[in-house]
Amino acid sequence: SGYRTGASLADGYAVGYRRPEGGIVIRDDAGRMLGLRRRFGVGRLVQDIGRKTGVAYVVIQDQKGILAASSQVRQMSTIQVDAFLQDAMEKQREQGRFFLFEEKNVFEVVQPFVLSGVPSGLLRIGLWPDALNAAEGRAKTRLIWMSGGLLVAGVILLNFLMLKQNFDAVNQAYRQIRTYTGDVLEHMADGVVVVDREGKITTFNRAAELIFGYQASDVIGRSCGEIVRDQTPILEQSLQRGEGLTDVECRYQTNRGKELVLSISTSILWSDNQAVDACIAVIKDLTQQKKMEEDAKRQERLAAMGELAAGVAHE
Repeated sequence: SGYRTGASLADGYAVGYRRPEGGIVIRDDAGRMLGLRRRFGVGRLVQDIGRKTGVAYVVIQDQKGILAASSQVRQMSTIQVDAFLQDAMEKQREQGRFFLFEEKNVFEVVQPFVLSGVPSGLLRIGLWPDALNAAEGRAKTRLIWMSGGLLVAGVILLNFLMLKQNFDAVNQAYRQIRTYTGDVLEHMADGVVVVDREGKITTFNRAAELIFGYQASDVIGRSCGEIVRDQTPILEQSLQRGEGLTDVECRYQTNRGKELVLSISTSILWSDNQAVDACIAVIKDLTQQKKMEEDAKRQERLAAMGELAAGVAHE
């Protein structure tokens, strides 16, 4: 209805669509439609994919044969004779395999396509293994680097754990030695005073507290001259000469006015570069001992005078 008079549909292709008020007919020349198909159809798409780098071939086929294929394809196995293709059709899922194409090994990916719920054919794409080998080589290289990195990290971690264990063991031994040394110093009957190369007190044991009348917490870090006073020249002399002194007797006046008789022996601690590092003074309180000696001498004198008096009286 309303179509141009004299037009013939015998040499063309037409599509009709009926509508309530009439119909629409679209007609085109068959040759032109074939040209469009060749330019934009599935075959052209297959050819374009087949020319991609790394693609060996592209094939679309059904049970009857090849529907479209790239220019590289001369002959391909049919679905009926290829168990791999039959398995892909039955399972309706993508599968891959290495396949011999023109006496060269390629990796083939097969994808079934379904029309109206029925498996109708396969899309087969063959890939040259060069890209796969390069990717595999890169993966192996990354794996080697990762393995090497993990190995290095493992060695570092192992060394760190061993160093930590050794450090903990040394630290524990140091704490034990320090505790043992501290206990020994605290329970010594003689006073122990240690000063560094600058004359500042670093150690002051319990016996030294009793002798000098100061608490260790009050004197640590202070100059020895502020605390020991009269005995400071002995320590300074040892530091300057770099040699110890033995049993040097001296008298010390305490803060309470009590006079003590002390015996001081010093020794030098050396650093790694053979420089004087500290001076240790061991101080003995000889006050009671000197008093007992004087008492004994007084008793001897009294006894001698008694004997003399007795002899004179006898005569």
